[in-house]
Amino acid sequence: MTTSELDRRVGSRVRQALAARAISQAVLGASLHRSQGWISRRLRGDPGFTLAELSSIAMVLDVELDFFTGRLADVSVNVGEEAS
Repeated sequence: MTTSELDRRVGSRVRQALAARAISQAVLGASLHRSQGWISRRLRGDPGFTLAELSSIAMVLDVELDFFTGRLADVSVNVGEEAS
């Protein structure tokens, strides 16, 4: 799995949390003092969220950071390596 694939997977999990709470990207952006465009780009993985940004989002959405990053650490070990 590439870094960009990981970024998109994290973005998908953030979208899931937003949908579950009926919170728009604009509202999340306002809570983080960022624009909706900034949120949208990050959700697409262009560039991906930093851990600090994900931590802030987790606080706003009242979820554990692991909701976004769970098991990704195990997968990221193999980034750049060919599957055997």
